[in-house]
Order: sequence, then C-alpha cells, then structure tokens
Amino acid sequence: MNRLITFSVIFTFWLFWSGMFDAFHIALGILSSLVVVVWTGHLFVESRQPFTRRMTEWIRFETYSIWLLWQIILANIQVFKLAFHPNVLSAISPTLVTFNTSLIGDVPQFIFAQSITLTPGTVSVSIKGNEFKVHAINHEAAAGLPGDMERRINAIYNGRHDA
Repeated sequence: MNRLITFSVIFTFWLFWSGMFDAFHIALGILSSLVVVVWTGHLFVESRQPFTRRMTEWIRFETYSIWLLWQIILANIQVFKLAFHPNVLSAISPTLVTFNTSLIGDVPQFIFAQSITLTPGTVSVSIKGNEFKVHAINHEAAAGLPGDMERRINAIYNGRHDA
C-alpha cells in the first residue's frame, strides 16, 4: 500500500511539473514513476512517520519547489548580469563559504545541498556532519547562505529527527 501511495504521489508531481498530457508522455511518466518506486521506494516508504505527516511533508515540499524555482530564475538573472558586466573579472569573486546547518537528518541536508547546487552561482562542495562547504561565484551569491532556504527546508520537516 505504501508503494502505491508513493507511486501516486511521484506520478502526480511528474504530471504537474511536466505539463505534458498526451498518451506518450503519460506512459513515460508512469514508467519513470514505476522505476523510481521499484529502485528507491524503500527510501520513501520506510519512514516511521504516520501517513498524514508524510502527506503534509510532500505538500510542503511541493510548495518549497515552487519557491525554489523562483529562486533559480532570480539567480539566473544575476548570473546573466555577471556574464555581461563591463568588467566581468572584477564582478566575479569566487568564494568558498563554510557554515553549520541546523537541519537534522540526511533527507533535509540532501535537499538543502541539492537546492544550493540547483541555484546558479552556487555549488555544494562538501557536507561533513552539519558542516557545509559551498562555492559561490561572488559575495552576493554567498550572502544568502544558509538563510531562507535552510529555514524553508526545516519547515518542511518540522524538526523530524529520522528524516
């Protein structure tokens, strides 16, 4: 039953994000969702959290995904401006930022690292325990770390310890 629910949620998100509703793309979505559930379903369904809590987390994650998409757009604009800056070498000042996160658990930390890397201008370099190292293209890109992104991810899991 848990894998059926996981499949349903993954396929629903796939439909929402793909926006493709013809037979070929729906079949591709079903196949992709099945592969994910078969290969990695145990990662999703072996949570000891009640079903209602997991559904709440999935809904919060989807809301976070929309916010993250907007942040990716804004960061793309910043990187575009840097690329066409009259003195590009002075505008780019690569920096390595080290900070400790308040996120507890592998899943929240994984989502945080992936979100940082998905946002243009920043790349997660390493995670050791609670310590993150992030490469940023300039000080402006580094200024927001850990910041709002970490707070929003923490709100998804609401302090869950076995995430």
